[in-house]
Amino acid sequence: MTRVHFNALVIFVSAFSCYSHAALPSHQQIDSWLNSLGADGKFDASKGIDWGVMPGPFYTPELGIGLGAAVVGLYRPSPKDSVSQNSTVTLNTYASSTGAFGLTLDNHTFLAGDRQRFFISGSLNNTPTWYWGSGFSSARDNHRRQQYTDKTFALHPVLPTVQN
Repeated sequence: MTRVHFNALVIFVSAFSCYSHAALPSHQQIDSWLNSLGADGKFDASKGIDWGVMPGPFYTPELGIGLGAAVVGLYRPSPKDSVSQNSTVTLNTYASSTGAFGLTLDNHTFLAGDRQRFFISGSLNNTPTWYWGSGFSSARDNHRRQQYTDKTFALHPVLPTVQN
C-alpha cells in the first residue's frame, strides 16, 4: 500500500469514527430506553406480572439477519404468600431473514408457602441450517455439507417434591 493510500485510509477511518461516535446514543440514553423496557431493577407485585424486555438484532451466516428478544416476568401467584420466592416466566424468541424462528419458555412457579412448586420448560423451533459432517475437519469440506431444517416442539412439565 502506498503512503498516499495509507494516509487516505487513516483520514477516512478517523472521519468515520468521529461521525459514528456522534451518531451513537449516550450511555444515559441507552439506560433510559432499557429502564422503560423493565430493566430498572425493581419488582412491582401489584402489576400481576412485572415484565422486562431485552430486544437485540443478530447476524449469522446460516440464519442471515434477525431479531431476537428475551422477555422476563416476575410474579407472585398469591400476594399473601410472604414465604415463597418470586415466581418467574422467561420467553426467548427470534426470527431471521431465512425464515427461521424459535421460541423457548421457562416457568418456575412457587406456591403455598414454598411447599408446592410447578416448573415447565418448552421450545418451538423451525430453523434452516447446515450439517457439516462428523469431526472437526468436516467443516473444511464445503461441498459435502447438507442443508436441513431443525423442527422442534418440546414441553417438559415438572412437579418437584419439596422437602420441609
